[in-house]
Amino acid sequence: MKQKGFSMVEAIISVCILSAISVVLVMGITHAYAYLHKMKGLTADTYVIMQEMENAIQDIRDELELATPDLSGYPTQSYSVFGKTVTTYEVYIAGKYGSAWSLVGENTYGELPVPHITVLAQLMKGNDTTASYLNNDLSVSSTETLNVEDSSLYLMTTYRWYVSKEGYYIRSNDETDYLNSDYYPTFPTDYVAIGGSAGTSEKMDLSLETYRGRHVLLAATPVATSGKMGTPAVSNPVYISGLPVTGSSLRMHLDASLVGIDDYETYSSASGSIKKWTDFTGHGHNAILMPQDSLIANTTLPFGDAYANVLDFGSGVTAQIESDLEPMSEFTLFAVVYTGSDGISKPFISANSWNLALDSFKLFEDDLMIDGVDNDHWYVLGITANMELGTLSLTVNSGAPQEMSLSDTEPRIDSGKMRLGADGVKLAEIIVYNQALEAASYGDVLGYLSKKYDLR
Repeated sequence: MKQKGFSMVEAIISVCILSAISVVLVMGITHAYAYLHKMKGLTADTYVIMQEMENAIQDIRDELELATPDLSGYPTQSYSVFGKTVTTYEVYIAGKYGSAWSLVGENTYGELPVPHITVLAQLMKGNDTTASYLNNDLSVSSTETLNVEDSSLYLMTTYRWYVSKEGYYIRSNDETDYLNSDYYPTFPTDYVAIGGSAGTSEKMDLSLETYRGRHVLLAATPVATSGKMGTPAVSNPVYISGLPVTGSSLRMHLDASLVGIDDYETYSSASGSIKKWTDFTGHGHNAILMPQDSLIANTTLPFGDAYANVLDFGSGVTAQIESDLEPMSEFTLFAVVYTGSDGISKPFISANSWNLALDSFKLFEDDLMIDGVDNDHWYVLGITANMELGTLSLTVNSGAPQEMSLSDTEPRIDSGKMRLGADGVKLAEIIVYNQALEAASYGDVLGYLSKKYDLR
C-alpha cells in the first residue's frame, strides 16, 4: 500500500508557523513578568508613601499640642469655607512611581455639650407643648441652645435624627437610662438614622407616624473651621407612645412603663416604688395609692424578647382614681393583668355599679363569666359594650370574642369611685374609651397590647 506524508515544503511551513507562535508566547511572558515586577515595586512604593504620610500627619498633630509648635517645614494654605478662614498645613510625599498630597487642619474642635429634647410628656409642636400621643401635627425639636466653648474654632453644627429598633417600651426618665441595654435602646447600636442626610436644623420635619412605640433622639455633630468633624453629642431619647387609637374618646390610660420621675417616691432607672399612677391622657384620672403614703413596686419584667414595667400590688394596697370618669352609655376597656395562685376571682377594677375580675365581669345585675383564663398567667382583657343596646363583647388575649347580652340595660355605666388592685395582682396597663370602638380600632389596640406583652 502506498503511504502518504508531509512534503518537504509542508514541513518547512509548519516549522515557520510554530516558530512565529513561540516568539509571540515568549514576548508575552516576558512582558507579563516585567509588568509584575513593576507592580511589585509600585505596591512597595505606595506603602512607603503611606507610612511617610501618616508619620508626617502625626508629627504635625503632635506639634500642635505643644505651647509653641514648630511647623516651619510645612507650607501653610488658607481656604475660605462658609465665610470662615480655614488654615491648614501642606504635606507632600514623593515616591519613585508617584506622590501623595494632604492637608492637616490647624485647629481641632472639642466635644459639644449634650443637647436636650423634651421628654415624652413635653413633646414640642413649634413653641407649644402638646399631648404626649402622636398627633398628625406633632413634631419634636430641641428646646435648648447648644453652647459653643470657643467660637473662633466653631464653623457649624450638623443634626441627624435617629429612631430606635422595635421592642423597647419603657420610657426613659434619666439621661443614663440608655446605658442599660436590656431595658432601653443604646446609641448607636440600637438606633438607625432617619430623614436622609444630616441637616443644619434641629427641627424634625418628618412624620412620626411609622415610629409609634419607639424612641427618637437627636445627634448634633460640631464642625470646626478646619473642616474636621467633632464628636456627636446625643440628646436624651424621647419615647413616642405606641397606642394606635387616641383622640377625644380616650379617657384614661395608665401604663406602668410610662411612669415619670414625678410619680416616684424613690427613683431608680430600672424600677422603684411609686406613690401614684399618672393618667397619661392628661384628663387627671390618676390612680392614688390607698391608704395614703402607701408605696408599691414598679418592677421591670421580661415579656418575650422585650421588657415592660408592671405595678405589683401588695397586701391591703389599692389605688383610688383621683378624678371620676364621667358616666358612659358605651365604653371600651383594656387591661393587662396578672393574678397569683388564688387571685383569679378577685376584682382588680371596681366602681359603684360594676367590677372586673380575671374570671368574671359583674355589671349591675349581670354576672358574666370569662372563659379561657387561669391563675398564674398574664392576660390582655378587652371589653366593649353598648349599654343602650344591651350588648357586650369580651376578648382574652387574641382569642375569639365572647359575645354576651345584658339583662339590665341601664342607660349609662357609672365609673365613680373606681379602684384598682387586689392582693397578689399585678397590673401593667389600663385603657378606657368612652365609646364602643369599631372592630378595626378595637383590633388595632388589642394587637398592640398583645404584641407589646407577648400575649398572643
